[in-house]
Amino acid sequence: MLRKVQELLERSKGKPQDGLELMTLSLEQWEQGSRSRQIARRALQKFLQYAVIRGKLSKVYAPVKMQETLKRKRIGYALTDAQILQLIASEPDKKWQFSYQLLGVYGLRPE
Repeated sequence: MLRKVQELLERSKGKPQDGLELMTLSLEQWEQGSRSRQIARRALQKFLQYAVIRGKLSKVYAPVKMQETLKRKRIGYALTDAQILQLIASEPDKKWQFSYQLLGVYGLRPE
């Protein structure tokens, strides 16, 4: 990521005008809302802050807060007690009935 920032700052044409544009161009390789992009954005903000405070970069490139759209989490709903009992009753094999009963009592994680 820092190589990408260095590349962008050393370009003769199309050099980023400010910190927001620099961050946007540097972070475009990651998918919007992904955890890796969040981590990279945070590290880039800290780097730019350090570089501006130390006088290595112009104050134009001071880090800014970026609005990120996060991925929506998939919401799942557990089976109701009636649905679990219906599932157990519909299974003819006693072994599978017992398995469903265990799952109903102790649960099954979506992972």
